[in-house]
Amino acid sequence: MRPVLPWLSAAAGTRPRAALLALGRRGACTDAGERADGKGGTTASTATGDNGDGGGDTTGDPATTDADGDGSPAAEDCDDSDAAVHPGAEERCNGVDDDCDGTIDEAATDATDWFPDEDGDGHGNADADPTRACTAPADHSATADDCDDASGAVHPGAAEVCNDQDDDCDGMIDSDDPDWDGADGTVFYADADDDGHGDPEATALACRAPADHVEATGDCDDSDPAVHPGATEVCNDRDDDCSGIVDDVGDAAGDGVSACDDCDDLDPLAFPGAPEVCNGVDDDCDGRADEDWDADGDGWAPCAG
Repeated sequence: MRPVLPWLSAAAGTRPRAALLALGRRGACTDAGERADGKGGTTASTATGDNGDGGGDTTGDPATTDADGDGSPAAEDCDDSDAAVHPGAEERCNGVDDDCDGTIDEAATDATDWFPDEDGDGHGNADADPTRACTAPADHSATADDCDDASGAVHPGAAEVCNDQDDDCDGMIDSDDPDWDGADGTVFYADADDDGHGDPEATALACRAPADHVEATGDCDDSDPAVHPGATEVCNDRDDDCSGIVDDVGDAAGDGVSACDDCDDLDPLAFPGAPEVCNGVDDDCDGRADEDWDADGDGWAPCAG
């Protein structure tokens, strides 16, 4: 309804000639759809509903209306209020059906590759084909660095232990891996003379014996295979059995003198320093018998018989 102009006489119900002329001019200016030649009709812009602001057709006809200006009419656009949503749009991981095909986030351009994680250790199988999706499928991981997807104890970052396998997937096994902390290792000893006993001063901590190393230790001479714990002690002025005692071959006679120094280790009365008696025996182990009884030194004693 047009406003009543002050110069119109509403009470009298008459319009002066000048008022009618002015009203005619105003109507020609305000009616955007009226043609300038006075023949009526509509312009091209009002026929399509274009409001001239670049927002697209807003006539209300779904076949032509394009409220978000994305080039897809409302009849085809599943969200005519969002220019990023229309048929042919790139599907993205956003919980929206961007391309209006009835499916959300399918084949999204920013989807992630997910790899099977059968052992549930958070690391996917490096040799398996990935599944591309916006969210992780069940039993899948975004990483593909597990070298044994059947064992939850094997994955990058796992503790390397002595078990003949690459626990942390770095290509190195057990004590050969610098990441191994040695907690479950064994001390091995260098065995240069190959007698089965190592030098207690030459050690190596490892999961398996390095070359020329053994678990047994205590070798007091690792250059002589005849010298080691358990070797037979002989009278040679050496500690053959690494007991800490030289020539400890025993004392069968029980006279307190080693067999190596006793001239008769079966006779408890014959040993170095024993009293010489007249019995035809070298009691004091000096290489002579009854020498204390040979007064004239002729080699014969009265007890020689």
